[in-house]
Amino acid sequence: MYYDDANPKFLDLLETAALLTKAREKKAEKERQRNEHTAKIGAERLRLLIPSNAKAVILSVNYG
Repeated sequence: MYYDDANPKFLDLLETAALLTKAREKKAEKERQRNEHTAKIGAERLRLLIPSNAKAVILSVNYG
């Protein structure tokens, strides 16, 4: 339950669920923006490394 100690007001189940949903949406949007920013940085770095006349590129990803 959420309360303000100066004026206690407890949220009911529906209000709590709405607040939780809003927080999750905000977190997901922040993560999406972070991923988009990271992708832009990665694309720019890749452009600098690969010659403009390259015919193919092999990329490897290390998840570890």
